[in-house]
Amino acid sequence: MLMKTKFKKIFFIFFFLLLACFVGAVSASVDSSDNATNDLKFIAKEAKLNKNSLIQVQLLNSKNQTLENKTVHFQIYNKKSKKYQNIGKNITNSDGIAILSYKFKSYGRINVKSSVEGDNFEKSTKIFVPKAYLSIKNSYSKKKDGATLYSTIYNKGPKTTKFKIYYKFDDNFHFRSEPVKYKYTKPKAYIKGSKILKMKVSEKGKYLYVSGTIKKKGKIKIKWAFESGTDLLFIEPVVKSSSTKILGNNPLKIRITRFTPFPVEG
Repeated sequence: MLMKTKFKKIFFIFFFLLLACFVGAVSASVDSSDNATNDLKFIAKEAKLNKNSLIQVQLLNSKNQTLENKTVHFQIYNKKSKKYQNIGKNITNSDGIAILSYKFKSYGRINVKSSVEGDNFEKSTKIFVPKAYLSIKNSYSKKKDGATLYSTIYNKGPKTTKFKIYYKFDDNFHFRSEPVKYKYTKPKAYIKGSKILKMKVSEKGKYLYVSGTIKKKGKIKIKWAFESGTDLLFIEPVVKSSSTKILGNNPLKIRITRFTPFPVEG
């Protein structure tokens, strides 16, 4: 009887050990199949010109889990040869992230491609390398029945850049009609290391338009006064410069102080 009990215990221990080995083998098989790359995400999509910048990608499997110890190859598109060229490789860390330090020598939106060794998986993106960083600060001061707009544009570099700015009024805005002294003044600009190509008020008076060229560390200060027929108005500065990153550029909300009453009809 004692021998039978011992035999049963040994049998159950052996059975559970065998079952554990089987489950472990199945689990390892599942884990192995989940080691394939299902997605590749580019973490940073901006870099600085002629400075070491980090290109970072993260690998994920079909369960959205990160993949460690995967070799990732990095390529950049060469506009002259019209082909992708290898720029390096690295292995993913415990967070599934592979990092490569690279110095971009051309500006614009640069095509970058990453591929995973052994998984036949690749993905591309565009990394923005600004030609220049334009810092724009907008302010105003109140004046009789109107306001004066001030805007300072500063180029932090690293290159000279062109720009276009539309200082747009909201749809409800209109200039003061009667009585009126000047409607609006001719816009003025203080220039340092820059060149104003054009500065004018639109025909319908809905925006002030300024375009120009500004060198590294160059500065433009704009001043423009106007009389407003609208008590509360908004000015939205819209900048167009495809190769430049804009910093600041705050919109303005202006409440007009009335000094001169509107004429009474009849």
